Order: sequence, then structure tokens, then C-alpha cells
Amino acid sequence: MKHGARPAPEDQQWFRRVLGQFPTGITAITATVGAEPVGMVVGSFTSVSLDPPLVAFLPSKTSTTWPRIEAAGSFCVNVLGTDQEEVCHALMTKDPDAFTRLGWTTETCTGAPALADAVAWIDCRVAQVVDAGDHWLVIGEVVDLDVGRPQTPLIFFRGGYGRFEAGTRVATRIDLGAHLQALNRVRPAMERLAAELDCECVAVAQVGDEFSLIASAGRAHGWDFPSRVGERVPAVAPFGRSIMAWASEEHVERWLAPLTEPAQAEECRRLLEIIRARGYSVTIRPEAPGAPDGPADDLRTVLDPGTELRTGSVEGEPASVAVPVLDADGHPLFALAVYGFASLDAAGLHRVAERLFAIAATGGSTPSPQDAVSAGSARR
Repeated sequence: MKHGARPAPEDQQWFRRVLGQFPTGITAITATVGAEPVGMVVGSFTSVSLDPPLVAFLPSKTSTTWPRIEAAGSFCVNVLGTDQEEVCHALMTKDPDAFTRLGWTTETCTGAPALADAVAWIDCRVAQVVDAGDHWLVIGEVVDLDVGRPQTPLIFFRGGYGRFEAGTRVATRIDLGAHLQALNRVRPAMERLAAELDCECVAVAQVGDEFSLIASAGRAHGWDFPSRVGERVPAVAPFGRSIMAWASEEHVERWLAPLTEPAQAEECRRLLEIIRARGYSVTIRPEAPGAPDGPADDLRTVLDPGTELRTGSVEGEPASVAVPVLDADGHPLFALAVYGFASLDAAGLHRVAERLFAIAATGGSTPSPQDAVSAGSARR
């Protein structure tokens, strides 16, 4: 077969460039040799089999660390997080103080070091070593494994380290019930909006006595933290205002019950009235000049019930905008919110809300400010 103008596969630079289009996870392979911990960094780790549980990685034949790990007869695969790039540098430069600075434990079955703060670790015995060109294919029998901390993994892509970016991340370990059908309808639009605004678009639902982040698309502008899909907080005021503004009075009372000061409960009721009147919720960054303390809706925006925000002024820096997605009976399924966007004036904020309303309408129904006023009156 002719390659035409393309270099041949034997061209190592071309081979690396093409294969570099495929991102790989970064792991630290560690072992205990005598009483000394040793380690190496690989980007070739993969799962192999469920029955029996097997994994594999491919060390270079020129590696001086692999023979020591092979002699130990066991190893631990440490999945590194996005904030552990220094682990790679320490092990790749063979820093003699690497393990002292990184921290580790030998509570694994084989005694191989499990690095502190690893996203996950997989403890293995060497099962087979296969000749694979200029590398070895090392197959490990998994004897123990565990999840470490909830951090996104460090990846290697096109010659550099990076982090995992997904489309829409959806929680799968909570009972979403009726939420899923509506959520699936809005997910593509969530991704588009997040990309256009360079922000994160999330869906938050009340599940039992908690508010849970059930889906996320994009990444908050200027923020650096892992995906929080599945994260929950108690369904207690003032959290979840964009959901509770459309909930029944019974649910609102339950939401307010943990508050010990009557003034706090009254303030939260005012927040719900403003949100119902406007049709959406605005949260101001607590650290912004002139902003209220703690998470609170933009109470000082000049806005009469049922009036649009086009000409209003926003005091403080808006942190998020949220709208409800309602079922056929007008009950809240979940709230759609964007945050981490660039600075917006009042008109820009309203345009973002309109975009969210349009997305919400594809998932269920969404209230207009006029409907909101009627709904609010019916609740009183």
C-alpha cells in the first residue's frame, strides 16, 4: 500500500505525532525493593480483563527502574490527578527525596507504595512480561484496589500534560427518576451554551432531602476545579432557591424549617418572591464590592415584580443565573444554571437568562415572569 505524501510508519517523529492525537492517562508505577520505594511514570496503563482482573502497562526496554520493579514481583498503579504534575517530574528526574516529599503508604496487599492523594490505586502482582518491540508488555494480576480522592485525572496529550474535559457529565448513582428524560433533551443545548459563553452550565435537582448536581457541561471561566457531578448539599435555605421558588408551600416550609431566626426565614421568602417575579435567580459573588454577605439573590437590582431586567443595574459581580425546568403540572424537575462566565451588565444577564429559558423549554416547561407573579399569589 502506498503512503503517498505521508511519511512511513517507521518515521518515529511522524509516528509520535499521529499517536499523540490520542490522549492517555498518567500513572505512577511504584514498588518496594527491599525497604526502598521506587517508581516510574507511564502513559500506557490499561485495563485488560475483568475475569480474572488484569491490567497492563508498557515500560521501555531502556528503563532502569523497570528491572527493579520486575525483581520485586509486584507493583502499584497510582492514577495521578490534575494537580499532581510534580509527581511526574519528581519520579522522572529520579529525585532521591521524591517519596519523602510526596508521601505514601504500604497498606497495600503487596506492600507496594500507594501514593498520597492519588485519584486511585491498583495493587498488582506481575503475572506476565511479553516482548513488545522496544517496550515490554507487563500484565499484572490485580490483588487490591481503591479510589483515593475525587479529582479529575492527569492526562498526556500532544506532548503536554492536561486535564479531562467532558461534554455533559451526568450523575448516574442517584435516583433521577423523571429527571432523566428532560435532562437528555437539554444536554446538547447545555453544551452549546457552555461553549459559547466559556462557562459551566449545570443542572441541579432536589433528590430526597438534598440538592444534587446531576449534570454539567463546560468549565467555569477562570476557575480550576474538578467536575462536581453527584455532589450534594442539604435541601436547606438559602440553597436551591431557583428550585424552591416553584415548589409547593409544604416543600418551602420544610426548606425553611432548619433556620433558627425568623428574620432569616422572612429574608428567604423575599428571595423566592423576587425570583418568581423575575422568572430566574441571580446570585452575586460574596467577595464582590458592595455585594451582600453569603449567597444571596440580587436584592438591590432595581426591579419591580413582572418587570424585565434590561434597564436595571446590577450591584456586585453576578456569579450565576438559574432558571427552573418544570413538569406538566408546574412542579420543578431541576434548575438550569450557568456560572463562571465573563462579567455581564444587566442587559447581558437578561440575555443569558433568555437563553436558559429557551433551553429549559425543550426539557419541560418554564415560567414567564407574569406566570411567576400568578403562581406566587396562589401560594400566599
